[in-house]
Amino acid sequence: MKQPAKGEQAIYFNLIDQYEKYVSLEELEGSKVLLSFHPLAWTKVCAEQMKSPAP
Repeated sequence: MKQPAKGEQAIYFNLIDQYEKYVSLEELEGSKVLLSFHPLAWTKVCAEQMKSPAP
């Protein structure tokens, strides 16, 4: 599967969140979405990294 270009519509998919609930990209359509895959240790390093995500 190729990586979508900036501005290109992503394919619909479902993921399980940290609360074990399904989240569908389709239900978030029209919203800005940031996917962040990391352990939920939430150290000071994690917190600092999330304050300024890459553009």
